[in-house]
Amino acid sequence: MDESILVSAVVCALCFLMAIAMLPLAGRESPARAAILYGTGFLLMGASVLTYVVGPAFMSGTAEILLRNALILAGFATLWASAWIRCAQPVPVLLMLMILVPWLSSFGLYLVLSDRPLLRFGFAAVSIAMGCLASAWCLFRYKLPRNVGDIGTVAVLVFGAAGEAWIACGALLFGFDRQTLMGVYGVVAPVLFVGLGIFVFQSYALDAIEELNQRAQTDPLTGLLNRGAFDERLARALATAQRYRRPLSVVIVDIDHFKDINDTHGHATGDQVLVAFAQLLQAQSRTVDSVARIGGEEFAILMPEVDAARAAGYAERLRHAVERLHGPEGIGITASFGLADLLDARQEPASLMALADQALYASKAGGRNRVSWCARAAAA
Repeated sequence: MDESILVSAVVCALCFLMAIAMLPLAGRESPARAAILYGTGFLLMGASVLTYVVGPAFMSGTAEILLRNALILAGFATLWASAWIRCAQPVPVLLMLMILVPWLSSFGLYLVLSDRPLLRFGFAAVSIAMGCLASAWCLFRYKLPRNVGDIGTVAVLVFGAAGEAWIACGALLFGFDRQTLMGVYGVVAPVLFVGLGIFVFQSYALDAIEELNQRAQTDPLTGLLNRGAFDERLARALATAQRYRRPLSVVIVDIDHFKDINDTHGHATGDQVLVAFAQLLQAQSRTVDSVARIGGEEFAILMPEVDAARAAGYAERLRHAVERLHGPEGIGITASFGLADLLDARQEPASLMALADQALYASKAGGRNRVSWCARAAAA
């Protein structure tokens, strides 16, 4: 069997397998368009190679070459555009046209200089190399946060660009024979297509896992940590503080008379109040603090490296900020604060939360809209 036919058959099968793997990802909500385009791109690439294998039996040589190149052109354009859509960026039309110009030129060269196939091959390779580099740059620049799949995708695209650039130089500048160029293509094409498929699929899978983890740790209404995630962070932070004898404080905050807001203005308005309150807590906290919604209208803030005195000052500033916060329909909001810090090296997370909760109860019993705290004892 002709070596080029065998290589093309392998590449065709790999493209179809990658398309089968990618298209089901379109069921995910956020990256659906990119997943559809990736799958469609691999289908087009597979169809283009299929025409090389079986096309001569059904159509003339000219028709087969033109159809194959049109499918390759559409396939690569789709794959390149997918990278930009995957990164939630508009597809740069001008850049795409610049990338496709060499390939479109290869069509004209075929019609005018049909006896110079290597020339056509070289211009097509230039286009592929440019597209791979542009896609790699887009993923490296805009795909945040990146995972292992994204890094692998960029590496494969750079490899593909280097391989296609070598083919372009060999065809246009050094006059390499067709057998040499096909040998390089037989290495570059499978690695490019299989690598793209595997690493893009891996990127989607890791993003999905990260999204599930985020949902498992996040309160769906406010976007803050939920109680379970907060308890995990508290346990880790408390163990660290006890080991190195460092200060740590917990603040529990409760919106005053929240039930009255729900009863008077409705639960939809109450939800808006919760969201606005959560945003204020997040904005007023440090990046190292952990802010969570731990109950209906109850929130908690974990403050590493902060003792009770400093935490009380923070809570007092936050209380005044809440007083200035106006919810929907001009609703005035106040909050009660209870805080506690690390008492000794044997203290458990539950006991620290219980102390803060007792301080919160004292604030409520004292008339609400105030800060109460448990003084820090000497570390054991």
